[in-house]
Amino acid sequence: MSENREDVPDSPRRQWGAERSATPLSIMHERPSASNIAVNYAAIVVTVVSWAIYMVSTVLSQLVDNAHPTFRTTVETVLYITIVTLLSLSALIYLLTRKGALMRFRTHRRVPRALLDEHFDDRQDDESITVLIPSYVEEPKVVEKTIWSAALQEFPDITIALLIDDPPFPSSSENREILRCGREVVAHVVEELNPMAERFSQSRSRAREELLQEWRPLMSGVVALARAGGAARKLVR
Repeated sequence: MSENREDVPDSPRRQWGAERSATPLSIMHERPSASNIAVNYAAIVVTVVSWAIYMVSTVLSQLVDNAHPTFRTTVETVLYITIVTLLSLSALIYLLTRKGALMRFRTHRRVPRALLDEHFDDRQDDESITVLIPSYVEEPKVVEKTIWSAALQEFPDITIALLIDDPPFPSSSENREILRCGREVVAHVVEELNPMAERFSQSRSRAREELLQEWRPLMSGVVALARAGGAARKLVR
C-alpha cells in the first residue's frame, strides 16, 4: 500500500550554520592546557604586530610616498585606517578576554558540596534572597523555565518575584495572549510545586519523629552519665 506523500508532515529544515551535536554541555568546563594558553598569547602578538605593520605600510604608501596627496585621498586614508584599527581592536579585546577566561578556568576548582552545606547551615534565620525576573513581552515558556530554574535553587529561604513590564492594554491579540499567560504562569508553577512541598513536609515530619524516638534512649543515658559524673565530683571534693 503506497503512502500518500501529502499526509506525511515535512520535517523542519536544519538552519544553516546550526550545531549538529545534540549532546548537552558538561556542568564543569574543561581545564585548558598550556598549549591553548600559548596559542592565545601568540594570537595576541600576531594581531598587534600585523596591525602595526599594516598601518605603517598604508601610511607610507598613501601619504608619505605620495608626492601630491589630495584632500580626498587624505580623508579616505584616515577613515580607512580608523576602520581597520577598530576592527583590529575588537579582535584584540576578544583575545584578551579569552586569555582571562582561560587563566580563570585553569585555576578554578569547584567548591566541595560539604563546604556549601556548611555555609548554608551557618546562615542566620533571617537571611533570605529575592530573585527578580523581569519580563517584557516574553514567551510564556521562557518565563516558566526561568521561574522553575529559580525555584529549584537550593537556598533555604528564597522569594521569587516576576516583574511583568508588558503594556497593560496590548494592541495585538498575540500580545494580549502573552500577557494573559504571563500572569498565570506563576500560579501554574505554584500549583505543581504544592504537592511536592506537601510530600516533603510529611517526610520531614516523619524523619524528625523517627530520629527523636531513636535518640531518646541515648539522651537518657547521657543525662544519667552526667548526673553520675556530678555525684563523683562531689565525692572527690
